[in-house]
Amino acid sequence: MWPESPLLRDAGAAVLTAGAAMAVLRFWEEVGNRALLDQKLCRKLVHISVGLVFFLMWPLFSADDVYAPFLASLVIVLNIIKVTLIGLGVVKDDGVVNSMTRNGDHRELLRGPLYYACAITLTTIIFWRTSPISIAVICNLCAGDGVADIAGRRFGHKKLPYNPDKSYAGTIAMFTAGFLASIVYMCYFHLFGFVEQTWIMVAAFGITSLAAAIVESLPISTRLDDNLTAPIASLLVGGLVFYYIGGGGGATGGDRSSIFAMAEMVFAGTATPVRKTCALSSCLRIRTRTGRSMWTQNPLLRDAGAAVLTGGAAMAVLRFWEQVGNRALLDQKLCRKLVHISVGLVYFLMWPLFSADDAYAPFLASLAIALNIVRVTLIGLGVVKDDGVVNSMTRHGDYRELLRGPLYYACAITLTTVIFWRNSPISIAVICNLCAGDGAADIAGRRLGNIKLPYNPSKSYAGTIAMFFSGFIASILYMCYFHLFGFVEESCTMAAAFGVTSLAAAIVESLPVSTRLDDNLTVPVTSVLVGGLVFYYVGGGTGNGDRSSISAVAAMVFAGSR
Repeated sequence: MWPESPLLRDAGAAVLTAGAAMAVLRFWEEVGNRALLDQKLCRKLVHISVGLVFFLMWPLFSADDVYAPFLASLVIVLNIIKVTLIGLGVVKDDGVVNSMTRNGDHRELLRGPLYYACAITLTTIIFWRTSPISIAVICNLCAGDGVADIAGRRFGHKKLPYNPDKSYAGTIAMFTAGFLASIVYMCYFHLFGFVEQTWIMVAAFGITSLAAAIVESLPISTRLDDNLTAPIASLLVGGLVFYYIGGGGGATGGDRSSIFAMAEMVFAGTATPVRKTCALSSCLRIRTRTGRSMWTQNPLLRDAGAAVLTGGAAMAVLRFWEQVGNRALLDQKLCRKLVHISVGLVYFLMWPLFSADDAYAPFLASLAIALNIVRVTLIGLGVVKDDGVVNSMTRHGDYRELLRGPLYYACAITLTTVIFWRNSPISIAVICNLCAGDGAADIAGRRLGNIKLPYNPSKSYAGTIAMFFSGFIASILYMCYFHLFGFVEESCTMAAAFGVTSLAAAIVESLPVSTRLDDNLTVPVTSVLVGGLVFYYVGGGTGNGDRSSISAVAAMVFAGSR
């Protein structure tokens, strides 16, 4: 029956997986209830064992990726609901509280344990078992972070100089445990043909585990949560490392002009057919196999997964600055501008993950920002109260300020995404001048802006110069980045065009009209108008092209330099 019906086989495998995971969880709940082990030790043993046992069951599922990852993650999703209800106080369960919390407070379940379950669920649904990213994320999160805490408490007498809450013993233990677990699961999954088993894969897992251990040792992980920072670090570093070893080892001969080279590597692992033209790859025998992945077969599902990842990355950055604002770790005005710079640029960085189907991709990509527009509007109207958002996004702590600058900022990015998307250099100019340029202008102006502009005493020479250089440099970097995927041209002419656009945006930002209105309005509008003209001329020929047609300009502005 199982080979004939993949859905029934996956349903049966899901039941077995749920039984195994729940048995392990129930065991530690009983240990917690009977106080057989120290509560902190018991919590970390849950952390290590549940995820690794769940991971061990993945080969039971069929090769049909349409249902398998969703059915596999069902048990974790049910546990997310259970943990949330207990954390909110709706349901009482002392066993869960004693086995999963540091201090026996049920509200702790809404942080670390909830982040842990969400990280494993998203890893299962998005990456599944043919991607080495899933091995890196789950092994560093479960084995690495779990062992780090145990070793740190017992042998962590010598603390790290940059973080007194972490120790050398804990950091070394995290790297070693995460790395060894990754190797074991690489060998295990290789038995079923899911991933390659090579020395270069071992090295890649080592780099990823080392990066996760370093990030876990930083103060940011103490302020946020290891269950957030370890998976994100594993995902970002692992995505780059496994892309390079699977896409030609970093040589220029690989086919990197296509978005599929990067997106398929991240979403479907080394089992996807990526062309190998690098001699190093041939020597190391990094083989490729044709595998089935729902991400490559269904652009809509792939874009939905990319949208979840993009929204998660943007919200993680936003949540980080909200925590900084809540705890008054930085000056409120500086915190506000760091939000301004980082959220848009991180969001922009994720665009290559989306498919080539422009019918859905730009709308799904903008969904996270659109939802944030709704959130900001509700807080700005006083319907919802959120001190973290107010402290991190406003100048003076007045929630009504959200209805101006922050709302204009989010609307500008959303419209840029939907209208121009990634094939147009206009999108690079708008987002880089708005985020990097305008953000750096405010920071530089407040610290170095002693000499004011003669035509606008609210602006300074330092701020205007900083805006030009920051917007221009960010535009060049994103031009090079998007050129890797074949979205825009990379040339000195394009660089000059970005320079002209950034200069125009900086000049307009320095005018009194920007002070009376808002920089988050004037900078994007200027970048669109000036950029539209400049990129039309550099992309439409050198004087002999057909510039009399409005369609030529429209095609240039809305579809990029190509």
